Amino acid sequence: MCVDNDSRPPITPIAGGSAGGRDLRLTSADGTRSMAYSARAAKPSGAGMVVIPDVRGLHQYYKDLADRFSEVG
Repeated sequence: MCVDNDSRPPITPIAGGSAGGRDLRLTSADGTRSMAYSARAAKPSGAGMVVIPDVRGLHQYYKDLADRFSEVG
């Protein structure tokens, strides 16, 4: 799914459900680096998910999307 730079997920945030998120830099075995983002639920349910950004890279939209999913556990 491609989104505009100023787009945001259409989900209403759930206050207090996220333990926060942080930027990560991943390095593959061949040395290629890419940006990632980790969001954790305040009360994890044991489930997890990976949000893969589009070819343009990690935009705020995907960080917001990960935060919204983490808010629901």
